[in-house]
Amino acid sequence: MISIEEAQSLISKQTPLGTTHSMSISDACGSVLREELRADRNIPPFHRVAMDGFAFARSALLEGQRKFAVEGQQRAGVPPRKLTNPHNAIQVMTGAVLPDGADCVLRIEDLEVSGGVVFVSDSLAQEIEPYMHVHQEGSDHKTGALLLKPFTTLLSPQIAVAASIGKGLLKVTRPPRIALVSTGDELVDIDQVPDVHQIRRSNIPAIFACLKTLHFHNIEQFHFRDDREVIFEGLGSIVKSFDYLILSGGVSMGEYDFLPEVLKELQVSEIFHKVRQRPGKPMWFGKFSEAVHTALVFGLPGNPVSTLISFHRYVVPSLNQYMGRPPDQPMGAFLTEEIGFGKSLTYFLPVRINKDHLGQLHATPVWGNGSGDYSSLSHSDGFIELEETQSIFQAGKAYPFHPWS
Repeated sequence: MISIEEAQSLISKQTPLGTTHSMSISDACGSVLREELRADRNIPPFHRVAMDGFAFARSALLEGQRKFAVEGQQRAGVPPRKLTNPHNAIQVMTGAVLPDGADCVLRIEDLEVSGGVVFVSDSLAQEIEPYMHVHQEGSDHKTGALLLKPFTTLLSPQIAVAASIGKGLLKVTRPPRIALVSTGDELVDIDQVPDVHQIRRSNIPAIFACLKTLHFHNIEQFHFRDDREVIFEGLGSIVKSFDYLILSGGVSMGEYDFLPEVLKELQVSEIFHKVRQRPGKPMWFGKFSEAVHTALVFGLPGNPVSTLISFHRYVVPSLNQYMGRPPDQPMGAFLTEEIGFGKSLTYFLPVRINKDHLGQLHATPVWGNGSGDYSSLSHSDGFIELEETQSIFQAGKAYPFHPWS
């Protein structure tokens, strides 16, 4: 068996960077950008009024004028007006172009307006500054400025930037094609009523749901009964058509755990089998390579707790690396009670998280009935990682926390 650090390193070394393709901006949220985005004009592109109010020539205010005739209105979305007389004012709306000849704006709530005339108090006039309440042209970015770097994850703020510079089509990492595969005669579809010796499939729907929240959508689900030839034929087609195969079950030492043997026959190179961890010790990882296609294969143990923990601890980081996302650094969570664990294994312990008034995370163990007790996970927020070199884990000490989401 290898350590979790060795397992993570081996997976990382085998994980390629995904190829690039073009995607509509409307579909790009959650994707990883693979090009530079630069400003196509100054931002803002004009002196933009920041408050509803009136635009003035500051020189008139400095000369002592306090009474201004309103000579017109400047609203957003129309060409700029010109302040024809510096001793007048123009009513302006937020987002409008600052009228030519004006160089400051005063808020409407700070002024007295009556009969087409604006009155400015002495105290307000003394506070006036150049381009007051005006977002000046190019003050955010100049034409050609770098707005987004490659390998930026595109969320709502980044989508807004792309839209503002007219990028309706973006170069992003092509998401991997992912196959989710379960095996076992005891498993039936979720809409079936199981016999006494059967259970409904839950591992694959759980992984599918997590992949969706991580913006992976090119996913197909498969199930094969415990028949060596059936599994061989099924996986033989899948391994040549997908970038990731995520298998649940069939990798341990049982008589019907055919997967390691079948994968070897399909020319999938075993990278490792078994990790010093609990739960999930039988985990298997390998790689299929031919001239025009490569696939990573994760054989996750079939027990539900083992499946989900191994998926989050190893598969999710690999998928993020494939996309070009920076690696996540686990948050620290403080144990609320002392834990003893005498095995020379890394212990993944499901926990419930609470935040204190400082925003620090506190982890309370969620005890289940072994690695088959998937229902207990519904009361947890993720799991903490307790290293194999210790046997006592103290209350009040922080340990790496991996959230479910």
